[in-house]
Amino acid sequence: MSCRSPSLLLPGLLAAALLGGCAAPGARSSLPQASVAREVEALAAQSDSASLATGALLANVPAESVDASTAQWLAQRKLELAAHASLAAPANPIYAWIYLQLCRQTSGCDVGQGARSLREVDADNAAGWLTDLVEAQHRGDASALELTLQRMAAATRFDEYWVPVAVSVDAALSGDSTALPRPRPQQSAFELLATSIALANATIYPPFRELFDACTQPAPAPRHAYCLRLARTMERADTVLIQGFGFRLERGLLAPDSDEAADAARRQRVFEWRRSQTPNDQGRGSWSMNRLARHRLALMQQYSHEDDVMIALLKERRIALEPPASWAAPPSLGGR
Repeated sequence: MSCRSPSLLLPGLLAAALLGGCAAPGARSSLPQASVAREVEALAAQSDSASLATGALLANVPAESVDASTAQWLAQRKLELAAHASLAAPANPIYAWIYLQLCRQTSGCDVGQGARSLREVDADNAAGWLTDLVEAQHRGDASALELTLQRMAAATRFDEYWVPVAVSVDAALSGDSTALPRPRPQQSAFELLATSIALANATIYPPFRELFDACTQPAPAPRHAYCLRLARTMERADTVLIQGFGFRLERGLLAPDSDEAADAARRQRVFEWRRSQTPNDQGRGSWSMNRLARHRLALMQQYSHEDDVMIALLKERRIALEPPASWAAPPSLGGR
């Protein structure tokens, strides 16, 4: 796997800080394709939601990477395990979210039912309406789109649970290694967290184009207010990827010379400063990388929002949380 921008590969800077801006080579390939079925079934044999959900995510392999019958079995098995994980912890929204995202990626799965199940568990999360928004946009159903945006704007949070999912996966892979079949190389703390990040990335759902189009195309006046409120909710999301989009969406909806636009630009500048200053520990030795991975994991267990972990890292390194007056965000980070 080649290095790419964190905004394209990972939800934000937390993983990039650990991995040096690049996915750990072989994070997925460290789980050999020939043993995927055995890995999945070993985790399925456990009764806890974390193991069941991790088995579902392990089964979420590209169809072209296995033969047709295996691909069909894995597609069915991942939904079964994700559903069982959600049923085993019915009050925990991260498992409903995992099911919804795997369902969304599987042909013939009832995405609408998955979204409704998530909203039953976490009704105040605007992200629970994302699939409805995309479907309304694709159908060209203006009234459904308006209603969905209204409901999203009424929510007070926008969470995709990336940090809790990664923590849950790491716990499943490291908590009882004897449950997993052999031969399997013993993974270090760094490799386990890298694998957990790679699997958790499958649950990130950023339909930015559909949302931006819905909010910027000509529409009745209320939609502008809905989108502006939603953008500000996204600025407080649980991944920096969503937060960054929230800032860009808000500034795209405001008059450039308005006081509101100036305030949004100020807040975005602080946000981009913190992103740019997140410690990058690339190039350290294996012992240091394992120690850093354990520390990152401890922070992820403590904080469910990626930016809170990022701020904790900055404070530990005594890096200022506010940018100096002379600092300007690079074009790749800031801007409209």
